[in-house]
Amino acid sequence: RDLHSFPTRRSSDLDNATKAAAAQHGTRLQALATLLFAALLALALFVVMGQNIARLIAASARDFPTLRALGTSGRQRFAIALAPGALVAMAGALLAVPVAYGLSVFMPIGLARQAEISPGWSFDTGVILLGALGLVVLLTGRAALSAGHAALAAGRAARAQADGSRPIEVTRDTAAA
Repeated sequence: RDLHSFPTRRSSDLDNATKAAAAQHGTRLQALATLLFAALLALALFVVMGQNIARLIAASARDFPTLRALGTSGRQRFAIALAPGALVAMAGALLAVPVAYGLSVFMPIGLARQAEISPGWSFDTGVILLGALGLVVLLTGRAALSAGHAALAAGRAARAQADGSRPIEVTRDTAAA
């Protein structure tokens, strides 16, 4: 075959391909950094909200002896302790959806913003609703753990009191043993 029959690349085509590859690499790195930042922020918020919910449940568990005396079952006390945490989780999800939509105007950032075909308001239903559902499930699960612990501790204390003995208190000395 003749060498002139092979398609040749012009230098501008090569430059465009190189630029496109560099842009794709640059946006991939920015996307990964944004994803890692969001994951760390979500983890930090989960820990802080989990602690706040646990404190809320611990405060409501102080009423368990009175509720037990009024005839509530262990499951009912568990539900009573779980309700505030579940409500906080649902309220957080209901607030997170419009906030995510409101902040969508600022995304993407960097080079990806220049390449975005339609920048501005965006509502990705699947991602936003899946994130809201994940928020509700995780925080309600954390609340369920705390509520279960509070209900079990109250049950142990009530049984110990009925036996005439004192409930075992976990202090720093007994926890270290």
